[in-house]
Amino acid sequence: MTSHTNAHAQSSASADSVVLGIVHAVADADGADPTALPPLGEAVDTDALTTVLDSAGRRCRITFRYFDYVVTVRGDGAVTVDSQ
Repeated sequence: MTSHTNAHAQSSASADSVVLGIVHAVADADGADPTALPPLGEAVDTDALTTVLDSAGRRCRITFRYFDYVVTVRGDGAVTVDSQ
């Protein structure tokens, strides 16, 4: 598996775009097709993730592991993917 650091994807704070932004950022970092990744819901509760991001504001930052990467999502919708 290819290791990349600081692959970024921007998305708005809506639930679908945050989830899609995370999956696409990890797929880009890994050089994989987004449909080849395991469901994001296996790594994090996507409803809870979007609820926290929507209610906590732009300064919020949530970090979790997904598909061999450390993913950080900010309240402004920015997604950072780092290799573990």
